[in-house]
Amino acid sequence: MEGTMLRKIYSFCFVLFFLVSTALAAPDVRELIVLHTNDMHGRVLSGDSDGMGLSRLSTLVKDIREQHDHVLLLDAGDALHGMPIVTLEKGATMVSLMNAMGYGAMTTGNHEFNYGASRVVELAAMTDFPVLAANVKKEDGSLLLQEYVLKNYDGLRVAVFGIATPETLTKAHPDGVKGLRFEDPVATAKRMVDTLKDEADILIALVHLGLDAGTRPEYRSSAIAENVAGIHLIVDGHSHDRLEHGLRVKDTLIVSAHEYNKALGKVVMRLDGEGNVSVEASLISKETGMAVPEDPALKAMIDAIVAKQEAALSEVIGRTSIRLDGDREQIRVGETNLGNLVTDAILEASGAELVFINAGSMRASVEPGNITLKNLIEILPFGNNIVVKEITGKALKEVLETGAAVFPGSDGSLLHVAGMVYAIDPSQARGSRVHDVLIAGRPLDAEKSYFAATNDFLAAGGSEMAVLKNFPTIREAGSVDGALETYIRIRVEISSAVEGRIREKILKNERSSSASCFVGSLDWFEDPLPVW
Repeated sequence: MEGTMLRKIYSFCFVLFFLVSTALAAPDVRELIVLHTNDMHGRVLSGDSDGMGLSRLSTLVKDIREQHDHVLLLDAGDALHGMPIVTLEKGATMVSLMNAMGYGAMTTGNHEFNYGASRVVELAAMTDFPVLAANVKKEDGSLLLQEYVLKNYDGLRVAVFGIATPETLTKAHPDGVKGLRFEDPVATAKRMVDTLKDEADILIALVHLGLDAGTRPEYRSSAIAENVAGIHLIVDGHSHDRLEHGLRVKDTLIVSAHEYNKALGKVVMRLDGEGNVSVEASLISKETGMAVPEDPALKAMIDAIVAKQEAALSEVIGRTSIRLDGDREQIRVGETNLGNLVTDAILEASGAELVFINAGSMRASVEPGNITLKNLIEILPFGNNIVVKEITGKALKEVLETGAAVFPGSDGSLLHVAGMVYAIDPSQARGSRVHDVLIAGRPLDAEKSYFAATNDFLAAGGSEMAVLKNFPTIREAGSVDGALETYIRIRVEISSAVEGRIREKILKNERSSSASCFVGSLDWFEDPLPVW
């Protein structure tokens, strides 16, 4: 009996000792919450391109900060340029709002350089957080911006370094990046890891590189993850990817929160007592964001900005003696003078051979009289940018067919053009409706390559134009609204007309002659144009 009791006491003491020693030896787990955005493109207001808006985004951030001790808010670039609300003051508006939201750091996207390198430096000086780009050098070899930032959260050491895409040299206006050198992302990341590995427990690369197939492999964020050890997290932008739980490449997690504040990225990073780092990613959806109230302080700031800009938007930039037709019922089913005006402006700004844009990108008419900056925003509310791609004639035909697929339906996919004309036969099957395509007066050549300008929405595969993603971007040429503003200011008096760029043309059985008309007009005629 006594022996049994002693054994029980011994067993109890052993278990107690084990539990105590295990508790004493348990890793001291410390936690960091990383919140992230990317590719906001100046989307400030709720509903801009279907985003939740900054005032609701701010509420989500504040709620998470109340729930966790250590929260770091990051942006992966292309935030300061895009919608007129931010471009009117060359990015300063967005900086003030990001300051109010408590961002901890951002890197530069290629669109930040639409303002020019000197303005990027000015904007960086306005921020309450560092703007990071370790691979951007000036002509003399010095850094344009800060390389990295070190943060300490009650002993948890965190390093964040920034890398900008070398594609900026071709995707921003040449004058904006003149004299700059964008060094290799992988080599820069290796240098940063060597510099920071002894200074931090957690290492984060804040990059604007993307994962797009059209980007050179060595410029993608995945190239860093593949070739550089020691980075726990890559917060990415540029390709507008929605990575619900991130993309793991070797020991590094790559995260991206889509675009236009349609989601807020959340990463839980934990460091145990043995130096091991765990990383878990998720996205907070736009639907969740729209269900929370707007942050009253940020909403008040935004309302004040909008009110202030009303005066600036009343500036007269030109005049028109005719109505410029952007009505949905007209512009989505045929050629209009406004569609021609916008595409002509893009053609001039881009230096391309031809232009095509979707009817749905144009949203308002202009009545006879003065043309103001506000008119431009109403016509082009999406903040789209001009992209020039080199595409084949065969691909161009496919693009035109996609735009004509539901014609005369009005889903907004009909393509308005400059530098070319084409005809549509709605009686034909989808994929066989477009014919009589002329580029600068000559029949479309399926094997030839053409420099085509469009908006970044279509260039990225929007409106079912996935074929465009397969072709290289030659350059970017600023914003569509900026091109239209310049075009109008130069000419002052605007009198664009319908010219027969888009025709509805029913092919006869012999396909040797056909009745045709300007789409939307009543002027029928015999047209001997060659058949595609």
